[in-house]
Amino acid sequence: MASITNPRKNFQYSVSFPGHPINQMLFQEFDTPDMDFEVKEHGDSNYLVKTAGQVKFGTVKLKKLLTTGIGDSDNNFFFNWGLMCQDAMTGGGLPPSVYWRTCIVHELTEDGTGIANTWEITDCWPSKINGMKLDRIKGENSLEDVELQVNMVDKL
Repeated sequence: MASITNPRKNFQYSVSFPGHPINQMLFQEFDTPDMDFEVKEHGDSNYLVKTAGQVKFGTVKLKKLLTTGIGDSDNNFFFNWGLMCQDAMTGGGLPPSVYWRTCIVHELTEDGTGIANTWEITDCWPSKINGMKLDRIKGENSLEDVELQVNMVDKL
């Protein structure tokens, strides 16, 4: 009889930004970017031939748990990164080669220890960081919504 393994689970993943000590377990949701291929049509006798044009990568959308604690750099990571891109107070930002980051996403195997897939998302930067909605009536965790622009994705 054939053995059946557990299907992939959506919660089995880790997210990291190499060189930046951010807790990869704080990420509650992570959407890998879409990959769109531009379609070019060319005439050839009595029908059109379709070929691939430029590749466009969608955005990364993530939700990160906001924690409390003195010296908790995880909560300010995206905000400070955004200020590197464009700081409204100083009227400018750093060159892209300085603020572009790499993000590594590992989809884990059923036991949570092995790696099933890896996405290497390069030259990304935050384009949107949500404002917080505070509510005295609700008791759920505070989450930070961030959207990253992406220049390249490689699935290893």
